[in-house]
Amino acid sequence: MRVFWYSGHTATRQALAAHLSQQGYLVRCAETPEIPLDGEDLILLDLPPDLDAALVLVREFRHRASDHVPIIAMGVWTLAGEVAPILESGADDYLLSPCPPERVALRLTVAARQAVKHSVGAEQKRLEERLAQTSKTESIATLAGSLAHDFNNLLAAILGNTELALIDISPQSPIRYSLEQIDKTSRRAAELARQMLTFSGHGANGSAFSAVNLNELVQEMAELLRISIPKSCIIRYYFTRPLPLIWGDPSQLRQVVMNLLINAAEAMDDRGGTIFVRTGVIEADGLPSNLTLEVRDTGAGMAPEVRTRIFDPFFTTKRTGRGLGLAAVRGIIAAHKSRIEVESETGQGSTFRILFPVLEGAAATTKHASDPDLDWHGTGNVLLIEDEDALRDAARRLLAKAGYTVLEAHSGRDGIDTIRQFGGVIHAVVVDINIPGVDGVEVYQAVRAARPDIRLLIWCGFDPDGVRERLKSVGSDLAVIEKPSQSRELALALKRLLSPQDSGQQNIA
Repeated sequence: MRVFWYSGHTATRQALAAHLSQQGYLVRCAETPEIPLDGEDLILLDLPPDLDAALVLVREFRHRASDHVPIIAMGVWTLAGEVAPILESGADDYLLSPCPPERVALRLTVAARQAVKHSVGAEQKRLEERLAQTSKTESIATLAGSLAHDFNNLLAAILGNTELALIDISPQSPIRYSLEQIDKTSRRAAELARQMLTFSGHGANGSAFSAVNLNELVQEMAELLRISIPKSCIIRYYFTRPLPLIWGDPSQLRQVVMNLLINAAEAMDDRGGTIFVRTGVIEADGLPSNLTLEVRDTGAGMAPEVRTRIFDPFFTTKRTGRGLGLAAVRGIIAAHKSRIEVESETGQGSTFRILFPVLEGAAATTKHASDPDLDWHGTGNVLLIEDEDALRDAARRLLAKAGYTVLEAHSGRDGIDTIRQFGGVIHAVVVDINIPGVDGVEVYQAVRAARPDIRLLIWCGFDPDGVRERLKSVGSDLAVIEKPSQSRELALALKRLLSPQDSGQQNIA
């Protein structure tokens, strides 16, 4: 046991140190309180005769020592009104001085045992709290994943029916705008569901990346940001046009913008101020090399010691329970192979600047499945297996409109029976990977056994990359598409699966 022994009396200090050493203690003596601690297990203080000076000394050592290190104070006071302030200042025990070395050693032994017991109890309590928090987080994540999966099915039905209506309706119809707003809002809800799936541990890893116009993304969020930011804060937008495209996940990028603006608004408290949102382009050799997104506030700014820790998880200068916003931002930025810079001084506000690599070459203008100019029509007999009635109905009508003859099944078992009993040719099967009962993999294995020539299109509500990896050893005549998706994407994926030599393969496992 290591003991730090401070005393201004040389003879007393040496005599007690010698006795404690004989008892097995490792004693480090100090004749001035300025000598720094070195990880001692116990602190023994010989207090000066002035009570105020003694209280200052105890507070200083309590501040310097770890909470679990006992401090035993030795003084000349005998009244309770004099001893109580010493204990309140941070001492764990008090001995009347002068005190026999044997008694001091005994009190050190008691204090050491209590310290060990306290340390073990505190560690056990911390472990129990961490276990409870982990269990709570896992429960919430499981609930979020379950809700997001069901939410995806509902959104897929909404999006499918909305898109069918948009296909059928005249461009001049007065209700077309309302349908487009339903479609746009539902897609944002789908992005929220993907965030919930990411939190639950079932999120996609890079599969949601696409070419993004950051100006358009921020402008689309303008109304949502206006509602989320206090009225005392004014947002000013400055967009550089034309702006190069970047490669990213729109949902995650919206989360970055939202977190940065909310952080900027909170930095100004109730006083209000102005938030400046600016996009720009950095050129190299006359060509765009990086795109910049800058969020600047007129708030209180940050001290250097705060600025160095703002990206640490759970570090916050706000109320307890916060502190993940900027940590999430840094993680998203790293996933986008980009970097973030911070400038801030106390009283001068803060500036967060993100540098994204510009999307180069033809990939910036590549057509996606949602492009209306792409031919998504095909022919053939398709078996659609889906347990959600509304979603199955919307997908059936879309595939029929695309030119396919559609057979329906409401479960995996029903689908397998249909394949075995149908007398005609079935060119492809569309099935949810997580359909209740017999799942998509079992359906595929039964399909291969009964009809080796049938192709399979897997519809999954989460982690399409993980599903592809899982199915890699099963077969090559299948494709994977994420749910919810535009109905046209479903039809186009099916066309590419059935005619890869004409359309080019996409999402083939």
